[in-house]
Amino acid sequence: DEGKITQYSKDIPLDGPEYLLFDDLIYVATNKGLKIISDSNGYEIDKNDFHIFDKIVISDLDIIDERLYIASEIGLFEYSNEDNSLIKINDELYSKIVTDKQNNLYAMKKNRLFKIDNQGVNYIINLKNVKNMCYCNDFIWFNHYKYASILNLSNNFLTEYNELDGLLSKKIYNIQCDKDWVWFSTDSGLILYNWSNYHYNE
Repeated sequence: DEGKITQYSKDIPLDGPEYLLFDDLIYVATNKGLKIISDSNGYEIDKNDFHIFDKIVISDLDIIDERLYIASEIGLFEYSNEDNSLIKINDELYSKIVTDKQNNLYAMKKNRLFKIDNQGVNYIINLKNVKNMCYCNDFIWFNHYKYASILNLSNNFLTEYNELDGLLSKKIYNIQCDKDWVWFSTDSGLILYNWSNYHYNE
């Protein structure tokens, strides 16, 4: 139904580490460095470029085009798959990062969201208890564990979703979205919401 938050599955998912697939390799963010695993055989891959992260906490990863972004306790990095170059963007410790279609970064630090682009680092909004976030069509969805919110980047308008809106869960483990749907991994199972019917005309 239009605008309905739907419970899709009652299977309770686990809250695991951040990971992503990049160039047929699985990159896993851990508290002891960046682990790289072959998607074809499951073996760990040793990349000299990433020894800088040995025994370093990796808080988040994101990818756009051929660039991998790494948020760590020693700063924010960009890795280019085209020329195998690793560049340090800044020394800040960000807890969560996402990228948009223009290669801009959005990063969380101490309950504050920042935009990082060619012009520098700009503060956007205060947000508490962000566990993870995802970018979709100039919007960012945020998981606050007990509720969720969506930020319209064109006007910084923030909308919150909780049990009163049909999000029948007390714990959100993860959140992901595409241009039409957002799905919540919760203690009540997988919940879907066709958010595009309500937010594109804000």
